[in-house]
Amino acid sequence: TNTNVWQVGPPQKTIFDKASTLPNALITDTINNYPINVNSSFTTGFGPSHSNWGVLALQWNQKLDMDKDFDGGVIEFSLDSGNTWQNVFNNPYVYSFYGFNPTNQDTIVSTGDFSFSGTDNNWMSVWLCFDYSWLSTSDSLAIRFTIKSDSIDNGKEGWVIDNMLLNQTIIHTVNETKQ
Repeated sequence: TNTNVWQVGPPQKTIFDKASTLPNALITDTINNYPINVNSSFTTGFGPSHSNWGVLALQWNQKLDMDKDFDGGVIEFSLDSGNTWQNVFNNPYVYSFYGFNPTNQDTIVSTGDFSFSGTDNNWMSVWLCFDYSWLSTSDSLAIRFTIKSDSIDNGKEGWVIDNMLLNQTIIHTVNETKQ
């Protein structure tokens, strides 16, 4: 189905029991688990860049509860008003993408999409960053978040996103790998 499962409200589930910043979050249904055969998206956009320097950083908090390997949360970007989309995972145009548990990076078996999957019941602060050097001053950037599921209901809660922020910066935080 193509039913829109994204809602804004106070989470009322077992794992997703409250928003990161009370009272509301963006969630795949505030009460029910996500359904089977779902392909549901929301898109956010950013106008043309008026700069050719720095980093555009999109940050959000998230929790996950999806059937590993079979259901997932896909994030894509478009520079042409949504005519074409590119997955952000392992993309050369993504300056930095971190803040999530690497075990939650997955490939959906049925579609081959790189995605978030599995369960992470801790609030994670995720950063998705683009370097302005390859964005033209006429490009607008759209980001699409999609949850996809197969035909088996495993009673999972889905994806909750909260406290989404957009920043343009010269100095950028880095993802450090511990020795």
